[in-house]
Amino acid sequence: MLNAYSDQITTEKRLDDALLVQTITGRTDGVLVNTATAQLADAVEKGGVSRVLMNVAKSDAVFTPAEFIAMFQGFTARFPQIRRVAYVLDPQTHDVQQMLLEALAWNIGLDVFFAETLAEAETWIMR
Repeated sequence: MLNAYSDQITTEKRLDDALLVQTITGRTDGVLVNTATAQLADAVEKGGVSRVLMNVAKSDAVFTPAEFIAMFQGFTARFPQIRRVAYVLDPQTHDVQQMLLEALAWNIGLDVFFAETLAEAETWIMR
């Protein structure tokens, strides 16, 4: 199933920076999200990652609040070593996710940042 979405998901680990960058594009359904999450988890489990940059600006990743909360809480519980997460997103199409993430991240002490450009997110995540 991982190959079915290979043109919509890229996951890149930048070894020198302990940074994992994942980009998701196009129509995003539950199977794609599960595939992306599995790729992210695989890279994090290999070690050396403390920061994640998620680029979903060119996706239609719109989930119910319950689905989004479950995904976020599952990932952060599984990988507590991730302490900084930056998101590149379109604030008009991802406004609900941004509000939920801000509240969820604050509750667990996760440093999260939202940007409209990849350059802005990379600058923040590398501080």
